[in-house]
Amino acid sequence: MTDVNAAPLSIKEAKDGAIKLTDVPTEGATALIPEPLAHTPRDLIDIYISGQAVVVRQPVGELVGGFFEVRVPKTALLDHTGPKREFKYVCYYGGANPGFGDPIVYDILHS
Repeated sequence: MTDVNAAPLSIKEAKDGAIKLTDVPTEGATALIPEPLAHTPRDLIDIYISGQAVVVRQPVGELVGGFFEVRVPKTALLDHTGPKREFKYVCYYGGANPGFGDPIVYDILHS
Protein backbone atom coordinates (compact mmCIF):
# COMPACT_ATOMS: atom_id res chain seq x y z
CA MET A 1 0.00 0.00 0.00
CA THR A 2 1.19 3.50 -0.83
CA ASP A 3 1.71 5.98 1.98
CA VAL A 4 -0.43 9.12 1.91
CA ASN A 5 -0.29 12.31 3.89
CA ALA A 6 -2.47 11.11 6.79
CA ALA A 7 -3.83 14.57 7.57
CA PRO A 8 -7.63 14.63 7.43
CA LEU A 9 -9.59 16.62 4.88
CA SER A 10 -11.27 19.83 5.94
CA ILE A 11 -14.52 21.37 4.76
CA LYS A 12 -14.06 24.98 3.70
CA GLU A 13 -17.60 26.02 4.73
CA ALA A 14 -17.39 24.48 8.22
CA LYS A 15 -17.18 26.66 11.33
CA ASP A 16 -16.38 25.37 14.81
CA GLY A 17 -16.77 21.72 13.75
CA ALA A 18 -20.16 22.23 12.11
CA ILE A 19 -21.31 22.37 8.50
CA LYS A 20 -24.50 24.43 8.16
CA LEU A 21 -26.34 23.61 4.96
CA THR A 22 -27.42 27.25 4.72
CA ASP A 23 -23.71 28.13 4.30
CA VAL A 24 -23.12 25.53 1.55
CA PRO A 25 -23.53 26.69 -2.07
CA THR A 26 -25.85 24.80 -4.40
CA GLU A 27 -22.91 23.04 -6.12
CA GLY A 28 -21.79 21.60 -2.77
CA ALA A 29 -19.25 22.00 -0.01
CA THR A 30 -15.55 22.25 -0.74
CA ALA A 31 -13.42 19.48 0.73
CA LEU A 32 -9.79 20.48 1.02
CA ILE A 33 -7.59 17.40 0.59
CA PRO A 34 -3.99 17.88 1.80
CA GLU A 35 -1.40 17.33 -0.92
CA PRO A 36 -0.51 13.62 -0.88
CA LEU A 37 3.13 12.61 -1.12
CA ALA A 38 4.27 11.69 -4.63
CA HIS A 39 0.94 12.46 -6.28
CA THR A 40 0.39 12.53 -10.05
CA PRO A 41 -2.31 14.12 -12.24
CA ARG A 42 -3.81 10.63 -12.69
CA ASP A 43 -4.64 10.31 -8.98
CA LEU A 44 -8.29 9.93 -7.97
CA ILE A 45 -10.14 10.76 -4.74
CA ASP A 46 -13.08 9.10 -2.97
CA ILE A 47 -14.79 10.87 -0.05
CA TYR A 48 -16.89 9.08 2.55
CA ILE A 49 -19.40 10.38 5.08
CA SER A 50 -20.17 7.90 7.85
CA GLY A 51 -18.88 5.04 5.72
CA GLN A 52 -20.89 5.88 2.59
CA ALA A 53 -19.10 6.99 -0.57
CA VAL A 54 -20.37 10.42 -1.60
CA VAL A 55 -17.60 11.26 -4.11
CA VAL A 56 -16.24 8.41 -6.20
CA ARG A 57 -13.05 8.43 -8.30
CA GLN A 58 -12.92 12.20 -8.67
CA PRO A 59 -9.74 13.41 -10.44
CA VAL A 60 -7.58 15.41 -8.04
CA GLY A 61 -7.49 18.45 -10.31
CA GLU A 62 -5.13 21.34 -9.66
CA LEU A 63 -3.28 21.89 -6.43
CA VAL A 64 -4.34 25.17 -4.76
CA GLY A 65 -2.33 26.36 -1.76
CA GLY A 66 -1.23 22.84 -0.83
CA PHE A 67 -4.71 21.32 -1.19
CA PHE A 68 -6.88 19.67 -3.80
CA GLU A 69 -10.42 21.07 -3.83
CA VAL A 70 -13.15 18.46 -4.29
CA ARG A 71 -16.88 19.25 -4.22
CA VAL A 72 -19.07 17.23 -1.84
CA PRO A 73 -22.64 17.35 -3.22
CA LYS A 74 -25.10 19.28 -1.05
CA THR A 75 -27.56 16.39 -1.41
CA ALA A 76 -24.99 14.05 0.18
CA LEU A 77 -24.67 16.42 3.14
CA LEU A 78 -28.47 16.63 3.41
CA ASP A 79 -28.66 12.81 3.47
CA HIS A 80 -26.21 12.76 6.41
CA THR A 81 -27.50 15.57 8.62
CA GLY A 82 -26.89 15.05 12.30
CA PRO A 83 -24.15 15.15 14.90
CA LYS A 84 -20.70 13.58 14.71
CA ARG A 85 -20.57 12.50 11.06
CA GLU A 86 -17.21 11.00 10.13
CA PHE A 87 -15.54 12.26 6.96
CA LYS A 88 -12.58 10.48 5.38
CA TYR A 89 -10.97 10.16 1.99
CA VAL A 90 -9.00 7.70 -0.08
CA CYS A 91 -6.44 8.84 -2.66
CA TYR A 92 -5.85 6.34 -5.47
CA TYR A 93 -2.33 6.90 -6.75
CA GLY A 94 -2.23 6.53 -10.52
CA GLY A 95 -5.91 5.61 -10.24
CA ALA A 96 -5.15 2.30 -8.50
CA ASN A 97 -2.99 2.22 -5.34
CA PRO A 98 -5.03 3.43 -2.33
CA GLY A 99 -3.75 5.67 0.44
CA PHE A 100 -5.97 6.71 3.34
CA GLY A 101 -6.40 10.04 5.08
CA ASP A 102 -7.26 10.22 8.77
CA PRO A 103 -10.95 10.65 9.60
CA ILE A 104 -12.44 13.89 10.94
CA VAL A 105 -15.84 14.47 12.53
CA TYR A 106 -18.28 17.27 11.68
CA ASP A 107 -21.83 18.03 12.75
CA ILE A 108 -24.03 18.55 9.68
CA LEU A 109 -26.83 21.00 10.49
CA HIS A 110 -29.74 22.37 8.49
CA SER A 111 -29.02 25.89 9.74
